[in-house]
Amino acid sequence: MAQVKIVTEAARAAQEGQPLEEVARLARGMVLQTHVLFFVDSLEYLQRGGRIGKAQAILGTMLNVKPLFRLDLGEITLYEKVRTRAKATERLYEFVADFPRIDKIAILYSTTPNEAHSLARRVDAFYPMDRIFIGKYGPVLGTHLGPGAMGVVVYEGQD
Repeated sequence: MAQVKIVTEAARAAQEGQPLEEVARLARGMVLQTHVLFFVDSLEYLQRGGRIGKAQAILGTMLNVKPLFRLDLGEITLYEKVRTRAKATERLYEFVADFPRIDKIAILYSTTPNEAHSLARRVDAFYPMDRIFIGKYGPVLGTHLGPGAMGVVVYEGQD
């Protein structure tokens, strides 16, 4: 969702005849205003993909750890570790609620549409439900994140 919004706006600016430098500035600015937080349900797929070691995956699974990751400027970093899926979902809600200004929100899931819709209903308290995009991760992300993954994308918008 984030990439589509950025590309669409950059293409619109280019079609309007904006100079290349202005189109690039617009795209860079939008990247800085786009925030992503997600969690995985199982560490198995991160381990299979070489993102974490086998010992980490086994220990994390035994402790029922649900790591939350943040994507900033193309870099994935560990945001927080929680012990239950409910706490991970709550952190997604809190992440969205902390933004003073929101232009667009997307809630993405792999195999849990009911949870995604439930989160959207909670977000509706401060952002209109009919403007929240709810969608399924694509197969590439699904391969790396595994079933049960869920995340949010927040675009703050330009001043």
